[in-house]
Amino acid sequence: MRALRAFASCVVLCFAATVAGADEVVLTNGRSFTGTIVKEDDREIVIESRGGKLTFARSQIASVKKAPLAAPDPAPAPSPPPPPKKGGSDGSGAKSAPTTKPDAAKPPKRTPADRLAELCAIRLVPWIEEESTGCDEPDAKAYKVIRADGMTSMRDERPTAPDGIDALYVRNDAMSGQAIELRDGMRRMYWYRLYWHDDTRSWTVVHPDLEAFQKDCALADRLADAACKDENGRIGAAIAEQSIKYALQKDRNSPATKERAELRKACVLATGSDAAGELLAQFHELNVDITFTRRMTEKISFAMKRRDVLRSLLAAVGR
Repeated sequence: MRALRAFASCVVLCFAATVAGADEVVLTNGRSFTGTIVKEDDREIVIESRGGKLTFARSQIASVKKAPLAAPDPAPAPSPPPPPKKGGSDGSGAKSAPTTKPDAAKPPKRTPADRLAELCAIRLVPWIEEESTGCDEPDAKAYKVIRADGMTSMRDERPTAPDGIDALYVRNDAMSGQAIELRDGMRRMYWYRLYWHDDTRSWTVVHPDLEAFQKDCALADRLADAACKDENGRIGAAIAEQSIKYALQKDRNSPATKERAELRKACVLATGSDAAGELLAQFHELNVDITFTRRMTEKISFAMKRRDVLRSLLAAVGR
């Protein structure tokens, strides 16, 4: 029961509204949490939100977005010009034409249909990530570069571009949240593969194709939220999804009958109809399938089915 409550509180936090100026932690399953990062090291990140503190191991985290520094206060506006003289500013008696201030152009509000088009435009392909390997080189520096010609070199600074580089590795201790491994009284070090991202012109431990998949998951969740008309039902459906995952973590063969019944009940409440509720339940079930399959091709297959379900769901609720 305590674990279930923990899942429930975790999901409620996950669906809290994003506050301007908040830090954001994005997990490898696509979920994101906003708040203030109060602790950060090589092994974990602790983020504090309105519901309390949450701790995530580095292996769970896909990316971290820090809140930008507050902009300086704007300079005071200049004093308005004095009003024109009676009878016209030139003293001729003619009335001055009224001045009009055009409204500032506002970007058009994005509709669920716009977001659905963005979701379907994301290219999903299987990705292969290298496992970390032990660092046994006695002269190892911070980075190991495998050049295109097959030669290996060490350097202290991270390369700023992928030119001529076949693979890049960063040296670190275990970042999986496990205990630090010691060898002869010294920390056991590992090589972690870094991947180049053309869009941000940077290296990260997240494969670009995995990053696209995570974006797909996050955008899909946002669209499912847009289809919900009842906030309590929306949160209840998210909690029920986590309850199914918790039941399957304990027993992969569990039917999770009670949890799935709660899911469908919450989905009907969230959407206001049985038909739309069933579609929303299918969406959450696909999230469960994606979580528990390890084959990348199957994850992508479930994600494509999830897009079809979302398209039907938005049509059913008139969004």
